[in-house]
Amino acid sequence: MPKNKVSEYSSTASNNTDIGGINIAEGCAPSGINNAIRELMAQLKDMQSGTDGDGFTVGGAFTCSGAAVFSSTVALGATATATTQSPNDNTTKVATTAYVDTAVGGSTRLADPGANGVVVRTASATTTARTITAGTGISVTNGNGVSGNPTITNTGVTSVDGSTGAVTLDIGAKIAALSYGAVGTYVLGYIYNTSVTEGSTYAGSDISPAGHVALSAVTADAQAGMDATRGSSTLSGTWRAMGRVNSSSGSSRTRITLFLRIS
Repeated sequence: MPKNKVSEYSSTASNNTDIGGINIAEGCAPSGINNAIRELMAQLKDMQSGTDGDGFTVGGAFTCSGAAVFSSTVALGATATATTQSPNDNTTKVATTAYVDTAVGGSTRLADPGANGVVVRTASATTTARTITAGTGISVTNGNGVSGNPTITNTGVTSVDGSTGAVTLDIGAKIAALSYGAVGTYVLGYIYNTSVTEGSTYAGSDISPAGHVALSAVTADAQAGMDATRGSSTLSGTWRAMGRVNSSSGSSRTRITLFLRIS
């Protein structure tokens, strides 16, 4: 069998009696030596260019002083090692497990959450993908951040009192616009035969609008007796007492104080 490439050579010198079919055995023709040298050079060139398809095994250290270009998959054996690079080394070198652990945190590094979205750490070396979702009056665009930055938009309250942006409210005008007996309004009220304690709440159905009247004409620096008057109707809702009246000396005594409607 002619020896047409290096992998077909024998490590036993006496077994190499031809090269590329050229006889180089003992007693060969002198002209065969010239042809054998030329054939050897051609085979070495094929090996160098890779056209002979031969594998290449290195039993010792392999040193490459130039760029190494691999056109196919490079498989490293189980015992293959490489120099551990420093964490700030961004060159294209073989990275060992030690280098990766140093560079990205080892066993505490964040894992791929397995889905698109905002990455959230839920435990040591554990992540999950979250998505910003819309709520009442809120819309969200790109909630998982894949197509762009998430955008949150207020779709509910767009104005206050017909205004947008920075709003100044005239509270006095708002209070003045409240109708009689509405929540937030006050009334001077009368409760029959019941003591009234400030801060306590009372049903509007127990309260009648009331007032005081002078028993005689009042002039400057003069005093006059006062009596109470109250309406025949009662109020609606729930009211908070803003003053105090006790129920002593008979049920007919006037018990008038200020009330605030709270509901």
